Amino acid sequence: MSTTTDIVQGNAALRHYTISRALRELFPDAKLRAGFRAQPYLETVTVGEVLASGLSTEKFFSECRALPSCGEVQIKRLRSILEDLSAQMEGERPSAKPVRGATALPFRGSLYPDFISAWESVYQRMWRLAHFEEFVYMPSSVPEFVKSPAVLRAELGPEVNLTRYLEGLSSLRNSQHLNNQATGLVVLDRSRLDMLFARQGVYAALSPADLDHQRARMVHMLENVSTGIEFKVLDTEAAHLSCATIMGELVTLAVMGGYLVTQDAPLAQLLANRAKAAARKGISLSEYLAAK
Repeated sequence: MSTTTDIVQGNAALRHYTISRALRELFPDAKLRAGFRAQPYLETVTVGEVLASGLSTEKFFSECRALPSCGEVQIKRLRSILEDLSAQMEGERPSAKPVRGATALPFRGSLYPDFISAWESVYQRMWRLAHFEEFVYMPSSVPEFVKSPAVLRAELGPEVNLTRYLEGLSSLRNSQHLNNQATGLVVLDRSRLDMLFARQGVYAALSPADLDHQRARMVHMLENVSTGIEFKVLDTEAAHLSCATIMGELVTLAVMGGYLVTQDAPLAQLLANRAKAAARKGISLSEYLAAK
């Protein structure tokens, strides 16, 4: 994989290169198929846009997968190329001041301030990536796409407009069968589910019919879910787990009423391993619902 003195001297210009130009001028010998290199899409996105965040990088890979001549081997080579480009662009950024008594770690990510506005950029994107990557999903209560309108309203309050959000969730439920090859782990917090089904806290205004509706959605989900996805219920606080989604190298954390998204392979592996270890002590969601 080649690097050039031109880039060392002109890091600022690199972010404005289209992906096509970067491949043509900087990586002419990279083993990418000629048919893929010639795709017009690669002329429409720049290096800076693709490397702006972990999510924008994964969006780029997702778009590439839909192109002819681009399989997982090509994606792997593209990932290596983007890592090289990212390293070359590091010269544009001032070094962080060292923290006394600690080791400074580089961080690149995006904060989405609320769940509703991040619907397409975060939740829907993760749903699509679940076709290709093993995942770990730890929702705050019920998995988002099967939450009933009453439960969503109880959690988010009366002032939030849920119309488009509910439409989006409905489209995911209707396309659940398309994820029949997905593999992953869903960890649900027992304390939160207990609160829901006991109609306590924010759920106090729910009716018995609301609970029946929510339970029916969860049962339907389990009846139609991929056999490669496991649902476990446990005390997440005792297990030191937080609301998060780990998808390949992407880590999405629920913080401050929104999502923090970053790309970090070691962190993703660490969090996924912790969740999987904790899940071994949980019970299945089917067992939990049978008792309700």
